[in-house]
Amino acid sequence: MFELLLLSRLPIAETRVRRLVSRFLPVLETKLCLPRAAAECFTFIGVHAARPGGAATKWRDVAVRFTARRAAKLDDGRVVVMGDFNATPWSRIF
Repeated sequence: MFELLLLSRLPIAETRVRRLVSRFLPVLETKLCLPRAAAECFTFIGVHAARPGGAATKWRDVAVRFTARRAAKLDDGRVVVMGDFNATPWSRIF
């Protein structure tokens, strides 16, 4: 239902899928590297959070908080976060 797909021209060095609150709400973490420069890598984090409303609001918030914490923990600071956060600028989680 909420699967993620990453199509990349860059080689994928490693990847992990985390399912925090439900098997339907993945967070994809992938390390991508430039073809001829192993030191030139970055992490891509993709998320498709639940839409707000009822219990799903809590699920969305868990996914967004996890994604933000994970991006902040990356040592080299080279990270791209993309996805459907299901949050508006006036929502608390944003």
